[in-house]
Amino acid sequence: MNIPFLDMKKEAEFLLKNGLSDDLTTTVSSGQYLFGPKSEELETKLSEKFNAEAILVGSGTDAITLSLLAYDIGFGDTIAIPAFSAIPTAVAVKMTGANIRYLDISALTGSLSSNIFWTDDFEDIRAVIPVHLYGNVSEIEMIASKCKEKDITIIEDCAQAFGSKSSGLAGTFGHTGAFSFYPTKNLGCFGDGGVVITKDTNIAQKIRELRFYGQKSRAAMGVMTGMNSRMDELQCTVLLKKLSILPTIEERRLAIFEKYKEAFSEYSIKWSPGSMPHLFPILVKSRSKFIRLMKEKGVGTAIHYPFTLPAIIEKDRRSFPMAEKFASEVVSLPFHPWLTDEEVAHIINTTKICLLEVGK
Repeated sequence: MNIPFLDMKKEAEFLLKNGLSDDLTTTVSSGQYLFGPKSEELETKLSEKFNAEAILVGSGTDAITLSLLAYDIGFGDTIAIPAFSAIPTAVAVKMTGANIRYLDISALTGSLSSNIFWTDDFEDIRAVIPVHLYGNVSEIEMIASKCKEKDITIIEDCAQAFGSKSSGLAGTFGHTGAFSFYPTKNLGCFGDGGVVITKDTNIAQKIRELRFYGQKSRAAMGVMTGMNSRMDELQCTVLLKKLSILPTIEERRLAIFEKYKEAFSEYSIKWSPGSMPHLFPILVKSRSKFIRLMKEKGVGTAIHYPFTLPAIIEKDRRSFPMAEKFASEVVSLPFHPWLTDEEVAHIINTTKICLLEVGK
């Protein structure tokens, strides 16, 4: 049996069989491709889901950048982010001209630990970006509480965490929540897209202007110049279809997750209750050998991520022990809701065999 790490065709086939083709035809025939009825409908549905304002933007990266700009955070300011995350977390900050302070991660979860806020000096920090990496909810309540004490803006990076929750949905604990609709995400379209979630109506209005060059309307500028960051009607059509079947997708994702978590408890990160997993990573010391063995047995893997952010973004060689551990040991197994029970069983059995061969 040959199982690639990801197979997007299965998802596309399912959506097309369930009416997406007709929906796309209707959207194309309408002649409205930007800021049309599908965009309005999607923003409304997301606003209802999060009980907050939802502003569609061009990508998850833009969602972070626009959030920071809306709070007038940029040149001369310092923003704290985890030393281990996807590159866009850092790139979004760089786009504002702000400086980055990297923080090491928890050895258990791979995300920021709230302990850092009691042991580090945060007097010069304007904003913190906690990342719910892999869909695993960070210690967001404690982080939010500490940031409130210090008057620090929180931008939640929820690119991989649509549907994750703790005492509330991920994305609703910070000043804004930044989500990505990249095709592989828990809720993804067929291209790029993102959304900002916020309960601050003034910030929501600023982001609406910033995503449209800074314009209030086609004939009037708003508070500052902005950028072009829009989602088209076709991508909104795809997301509306996927939203309608999301409970089924999430149920399948969680069913596979529980099987993996039981099978690989010795190698898995610690998952927070309520997490909606996007990836399933394990930590393997002999990673290159493990990946080679898995490939020989026909099971694809991926690495999220083989670097620390300070090393790749800043060429900064300071020590971040836990981030470096994850960067050298983490490997992701095939994990998506379109896997069959037979494929899931094969992945588990093959992974166990390969783990025994490489040892701890």
